[in-house]
Amino acid sequence: MRAEKQTSLKYLKPHLPFILLTLLFITFRIVQLYCCRHVAHPEEAVLGLFIKHVIEGGSAVPLSDYFLSYSGGSFISCLLALPLCKMFGVSILSLRWCSLLHSAAILLLLYCFVRRFWGGTTAILAAFFYILSPPSYSHYTSLFLSGEYLVIFLDIVLMYILLAMFVPEGGCGERKRMFLTAALGFASGLAAYFLFSSVLFAAFAFGVWLMLRGRSLRRGELLLYGTFLLLGLLPYFYSSCLYPEQSRLFLGSLLETPAGLAQKTRWFFPFLVSEFTRSFHFEFFGYYPGRAYWNQIYVLFFCGAWLYLIWVNRSSFRRMTTGIFLKREGKRGASSDLRPESLLLPLPVLFIVVCFFSAYCRPTFFHYRYFFPLYPIFQIFCAVSLSALFSGKGRAVKACALAVVSFIILISWRGVTGIAGKQDFWESYPLPEAISRLKEKGIEYVYTEYFLKWQILFESGEEVIASCEGMPFFYFSDFEGASDSRVYGSSYRLYEEVVDNAVRKGASYAYLFRLDPRLPYYGMLRNYLSAAGVEYRMETVGSELVLFYGFGRPVTPAQAELESAMKDYLRRNGER
Repeated sequence: MRAEKQTSLKYLKPHLPFILLTLLFITFRIVQLYCCRHVAHPEEAVLGLFIKHVIEGGSAVPLSDYFLSYSGGSFISCLLALPLCKMFGVSILSLRWCSLLHSAAILLLLYCFVRRFWGGTTAILAAFFYILSPPSYSHYTSLFLSGEYLVIFLDIVLMYILLAMFVPEGGCGERKRMFLTAALGFASGLAAYFLFSSVLFAAFAFGVWLMLRGRSLRRGELLLYGTFLLLGLLPYFYSSCLYPEQSRLFLGSLLETPAGLAQKTRWFFPFLVSEFTRSFHFEFFGYYPGRAYWNQIYVLFFCGAWLYLIWVNRSSFRRMTTGIFLKREGKRGASSDLRPESLLLPLPVLFIVVCFFSAYCRPTFFHYRYFFPLYPIFQIFCAVSLSALFSGKGRAVKACALAVVSFIILISWRGVTGIAGKQDFWESYPLPEAISRLKEKGIEYVYTEYFLKWQILFESGEEVIASCEGMPFFYFSDFEGASDSRVYGSSYRLYEEVVDNAVRKGASYAYLFRLDPRLPYYGMLRNYLSAAGVEYRMETVGSELVLFYGFGRPVTPAQAELESAMKDYLRRNGER
């Protein structure tokens, strides 16, 4: 018994720092979870409604229709969240606990990945940087249920398989190489179902695999890769057969028009300076002077680590470049000559460039969370660079590395602790108060904006049925030539029909809008009601929402011509 205990302790001892870091991670995220305001983000609300209907059964909306406007990764997130929600009920807390567990799984995989190829010290540093991630990453990956962040797990798996084929510790025999080739093909196929960003990781892994195998690549390996690629693509093919329009939208996001490419070429460097550096979002979550500048400082750390590793691995790049068309047994260096990070160094540049010049990115709008798949890669680069500096001989070098780590801890700590009490702007509206007022007035039906609709449905437990008919929340370019399923989400048109039918039959209803000058639906409705002589009552909910109710006669958004009025407004004022 004592021998078994000693064996267990001997096994756990190398992982003790990671266990302590995991406890730190859980502590931070739980504090953030219970200090934030518990109002569902619109995307969380959609996923929460799906989970609710699966658990309850008998949904009037076909469950397979829920993800027309979302990626397959969102569907997988919901399936993983089902057990916990079934045990504790569907609520915003249970959804965010699921998100926290997903984030913990990414942390564990990241630690195992880095420890496997770079050693324990580097793995501890990478895990530490993950725990003290930039505020936006910590918030959206741990306190927000979405398939976009589960995709990061698949991205790391792809990189794990790739490195296992070629680096010294992952040098493999024939049988293992064939297994890894099949795994790479299957994971690459799943990437097409998960999200666009995973397709970039899969394409990068395939390109590096072809380059390093070179002319020694056999036809059987390609056939094995292609077979398992098709197996991995089965979920995507199934989804495409059910909803060909969604498949066209996905494929359309890969290719940009020549006019769009010309416009983006002029905007590329301003994009890097503004959007990429702002993606860390210290200015929103911090409380210290000059906090907006920490975005640039954080980028400098990442870029410095990346450039340092490029310099260290310059000989590996030279061997890979000159030996692409040579036999592995010939002049090219063996896989044992490759450093693990040398295979990943081109990834950030390719990801940013391809993503930017695809139709997936529009110059007028590119949400900072689209950069999140790169964050673990940058954290690995920082960990590898600092680990190399710590193992150096000079005291000055070690002191410099310690200073960098301390500075990253300082600004990241402020970012992590700054999340407490903060929330995304979609979570800041007083929706619980608005729903309470609707219930007090006996109002069960409400017309509202696209995203507020899902929040109202989820937060009220569908006791208040919301419709966004005629009031989609999309850019002007999405209005033109877009079908109803793109503008409204056809999977939910049933709610629009329910509200319209109830209003026409004389049921009590209301309009709820944000007091946002960028989407002045409230002013358009008020102008129409005044011109048409329709009696109504109006009151504000806090300083963010306005409620119209007590109408003298039924008024639908189509009658008020809200959609056409918004199109005219966007034409005059341009895109937001």
